[in-house]
Amino acid sequence: MSFEQKATEAYKRAHSELSAVLYEHDPLGAAGGGSAPDDEYDMEATQLMPGLKSAETVSDAERQLRRMFSFDWASNPDALFAQFAKDVWAVWSRFQDALADAS
Repeated sequence: MSFEQKATEAYKRAHSELSAVLYEHDPLGAAGGGSAPDDEYDMEATQLMPGLKSAETVSDAERQLRRMFSFDWASNPDALFAQFAKDVWAVWSRFQDALADAS
């Protein structure tokens, strides 16, 4: 398999995992306690991934999430953002590792 194919597969997997993390944390309240379709946060995952390119730490990921969702989560405790960022960072780190392994 070529690098491009491996990178594409890694991106698809990371996008799916990121969408699932967003669904789990439900920053927009769109998942409705699990009653929304599984792909409810696919668009947000697509928008978030380019912003994570410049992230070097979980704190950078948290800043990205706060920029993206602050209007909805402004009243929530910092601990919620911190855990959300850790979960997003775990997905992003696996994606970066997959890209490194692909080359």
